[in-house]
Amino acid sequence: MTKEITFLKDSKIDAELYAYLQSISRPDDGVTIVVKKDMPKQADIILKIGIKSPKTYRTHLQYLIDKGYVEDKGEVYVLPNIEDIYLLLPLVTIQFLLDTIKESVIKVYIYLGQRWKYKKGYVFTQEEIAEHLGIKLAGNPRGRQMISNALDVLQNNGLISFEHFFDGKSPRHRLTDWSMIYTTAQNG
Repeated sequence: MTKEITFLKDSKIDAELYAYLQSISRPDDGVTIVVKKDMPKQADIILKIGIKSPKTYRTHLQYLIDKGYVEDKGEVYVLPNIEDIYLLLPLVTIQFLLDTIKESVIKVYIYLGQRWKYKKGYVFTQEEIAEHLGIKLAGNPRGRQMISNALDVLQNNGLISFEHFFDGKSPRHRLTDWSMIYTTAQNG
């Protein structure tokens, strides 16, 4: 049986571009749309999310379309609710994420948000997070540190909280909160 590549596991998915599209979207007759004529200029989008070139932007957008995360409907892009990846985050939180953190951290945040929706107190491991990001931890101390850093950044900004524990076999984490609103020293 072939494992299905999902949004979080697919390294070709540009989560920052997808989050940006969510940030400029609006509801319309029960669907979420981005009106193309209202979108910023391509150069402004590239600058905002740190894409290298117009060609890369078009390639990343086309990949989202090809995988069904964005539907090109002529004058609008539709953001369908598939895989339950769509979290109705406040615009201020999306802008904060885009301005301050890397794509892998956004993916960790989305993954944990999905788990929180279905099970409060969700227990997870670094290995589980790595698997859903498509990262191999064996022989990769940098990967383990990246996951630890991502969890710390999310926790330090009030987006998640978790506790560490040991189940007798391996270290684990229990998600004790997941928030759509970030906190900082200014708004905390």
